[in-house]
Amino acid sequence: MLQALTHPSPLVSSIISAMITPAILILATGNLIATSMTLHARIVDRIRYLVRRRIELREANSELLALATELIVTAQHRLRAIGASLSSYYIATGCFVAASLAIAVTNEFPWLPRALPTFLTVVGACFLLIGALITLYDTRLSSGLAKKEVDRDFV
Repeated sequence: MLQALTHPSPLVSSIISAMITPAILILATGNLIATSMTLHARIVDRIRYLVRRRIELREANSELLALATELIVTAQHRLRAIGASLSSYYIATGCFVAASLAIAVTNEFPWLPRALPTFLTVVGACFLLIGALITLYDTRLSSGLAKKEVDRDFV
């Protein structure tokens, strides 16, 4: 028993080595999730600020009031976009975890399709791409927001 633990068979070593690849993808996706969660929180804070600012502007400048409303609407679009990218990243993480488990399971149960781990990894990579594209869309929205604020001296 002790020898089996200290000197694993080549098959066990190859299974464990193969399971590491999805783990690296899980780690990378986890970093994207952490970054997106921070961005999500910052957008929520920005919306709260803009709402307070809009309340202050109700009695003053109607042009700035309209701008504040427009900025809130765009920030809400950003919030939905980041929420969608987070969902996509979570699905990708689930696929990568499932792929890692499928590597071990398909070696133990030969009646399972051998392509299952590859399929799950490709599906996870597709969701990772979708999340990245949605984040790119958010970046464009964010740049547009900043330009509007600078162009109209809105602070």
